[in-house]
Amino acid sequence: MRSLSGDLLLQRLGEQPDDKLHKRLYNAIRISILDGSLPPSNRLPASRDLAQELGLSRNTVLTVYEQLLAEGYVFSRAGSGTFVAETVPDSCLSTASMPIGSNGAERPLELSQRGETLLQHASASPKQWGAFIPGVPDVNAFPHQLFSKIQARISRRPTPQRLTYSNQGGSPELQHALVDYLRVARSVRCSPEQILITEGIHQAIDLVARMLCNPRDEVWIEEPGYWGIRNVLRMNDVDIRPPAGG
Repeated sequence: MRSLSGDLLLQRLGEQPDDKLHKRLYNAIRISILDGSLPPSNRLPASRDLAQELGLSRNTVLTVYEQLLAEGYVFSRAGSGTFVAETVPDSCLSTASMPIGSNGAERPLELSQRGETLLQHASASPKQWGAFIPGVPDVNAFPHQLFSKIQARISRRPTPQRLTYSNQGGSPELQHALVDYLRVARSVRCSPEQILITEGIHQAIDLVARMLCNPRDEVWIEEPGYWGIRNVLRMNDVDIRPPAGG
């Protein structure tokens, strides 16, 4: 079975026009490093393994690795292997995917007016966890060992359903578990069909706004309140009350 790096380099080898195999492999690895396909600190396959995956001689791979090492694209760690170095992407590669105008000149990418507005208000908390941060539990209290055992047990015999798209609303087992929890801990009576599993509060707010709000509707939020809700509501083109700074 080929590694992910081997699959990538095999594809890149076919894209190189040079007739000499070592130059094609060199360019394939170099381009993959510069465009981020092989990120910094990523371990390259062992020379013997890569040679076998690509159908090349090991000497060819060793020659390429030595050249990349000499030029600073990779570094070697004794007993561990060859790794991608912290390399600044080549500027000539960053423009390769730029749109081309009708006159043949590069046309800079432009955000939509909506995108520009959203970008102006984009923000994130510099601290994502710790004491006294709203919405963040004590992560040190998470039962890591128990969770790892449960995860390992389920992963040993995964069902096809767990490896594909989930049911509408989320996992039925999780929905039933949440119904029991909400009834006992929050005195909320609901059915599994009323539980909708989302990827987080942003997606949850976005779904609520899409289903309940029309463009230019007024939406009132707490002030002070959760900072992230404003950007989600702006994406749905509603009038927020009180306005920012109001």
